Amino acid sequence: MAASYDEGAVAFAVDGAPAATVQVTDGVARTAIQPAVGVRRVTGTYAGAGVFDGYASTTSYVAVNQAGSCP
Repeated sequence: MAASYDEGAVAFAVDGAPAATVQVTDGVARTAIQPAVGVRRVTGTYAGAGVFDGYASTTSYVAVNQAGSCP
């Protein structure tokens, strides 16, 4: 039986707009996005079993240089 942290999904948002929703695999949710140049606000919200359902991360501020690369 899998632990609750192995189930569910994380919805990522950039500047408040949906960017990607990915399944949690081995306790981790990862995705690749190409945000616009500038300082972007990135958050993640977990949806799944257990007490963390609906839990949202704090906002991370990410500086994006040209061509969508992050320093």
